Amino acid sequence: MEDKKLRHFFVISDDLTGANGIAGRLASFCNALVVNYDVLINHINLLNDSNCIVVNTKSRVINENEAKYRVKKVLNYILNLGIDFKIGKRIDSALRGNIKSEIEAIIEAEINGGSIILTDTIPEYGRFTDKGFTVIGDERTSITNIFGSISTLIVDWKNLESIDKSQIKGKVVIVNSYDYEGINTIANYVFKNDLIPADPLPLISTVAWLYFNKPPKINPLSDYLRRHRNIEKICFFIGSTHRNSIRQINFAQSHGISVYSLNDVIYDKERIAKADGDVIIKFDYFKDRDLISRDVVDFLKHFDAIVLSGGETANYIVEISGGEYVRAVGEIMPLVGVGIIIGGELNGKIIVTKGGLIGGEDTYLKIIETIKGKR
Repeated sequence: MEDKKLRHFFVISDDLTGANGIAGRLASFCNALVVNYDVLINHINLLNDSNCIVVNTKSRVINENEAKYRVKKVLNYILNLGIDFKIGKRIDSALRGNIKSEIEAIIEAEINGGSIILTDTIPEYGRFTDKGFTVIGDERTSITNIFGSISTLIVDWKNLESIDKSQIKGKVVIVNSYDYEGINTIANYVFKNDLIPADPLPLISTVAWLYFNKPPKINPLSDYLRRHRNIEKICFFIGSTHRNSIRQINFAQSHGISVYSLNDVIYDKERIAKADGDVIIKFDYFKDRDLISRDVVDFLKHFDAIVLSGGETANYIVEISGGEYVRAVGEIMPLVGVGIIIGGELNGKIIVTKGGLIGGEDTYLKIIETIKGKR
């Protein structure tokens, strides 16, 4: 039976790729969307038909004080709505961004006692949480070190039930977990004790599923694509220069996908746009941002779907095109979310987002096969 007290589940994310990634997972059991924090107040009507709202604070690469202010602004807005709600805080799996200051804002708001339950495990990608570290391959990064003066507690998922809620008020509880057995146990503990989950994807989405208590759709993305779209051409607009992104670009190019630079688009956009087949546009967002103009948005209009890699790249393209929000329709793989841009010059366009670290070398080919209905 659905919990009548719960009306909305909000997730706070620091960039669009993460926000759309988690919204894609939420779309299997709720009406999910992604909206930027600074336009949220202009879309009060969205609360009427969307019960999962992922708020993008666009704070990955700004200073920590401004990041904290933006999270506080979102929390104040939600609190002043006068509705029943639950929240989750999405963090970057590689612990980038202003995690400390943003979680500090949530603790200071004293929502649900200001207790944060955090883990950094994504089983599908081999990432797990062990002894307060996030681990992937041979890399071990301390989670506790990022919180400084904020009180933390490290506990194994098997021992969660022995911890009383009063013991963790105002603390960040870092939970060791290794697979979905651990994640599901943590989610049940969070749900039962009315706490705040923080992770890259699986914990928050499982907690939200428990709150709504609805069976997930079998494959919402395939269902949507079958009913609404016939995809012919896809543009991969890649502003990430992470070595994993380069590896994915090179693999796709070796399989016949044409690769161009942003300068190629600026000087020869009509020929590239009208050519048959999918294309990859690669650039360095932080060096080439000023080259992304309205002409680039016009170029992207020629494609049936746009894949954006790099959080700042995704933020900027949606913003410069005048997009108001993204309606989530599903996920291709964890943190590779699919949505529809609503508003602006790219209104109605399919958008796929992914972080540069996400996926294997064949990820771009998997995206093409899925979006075109071949998988």
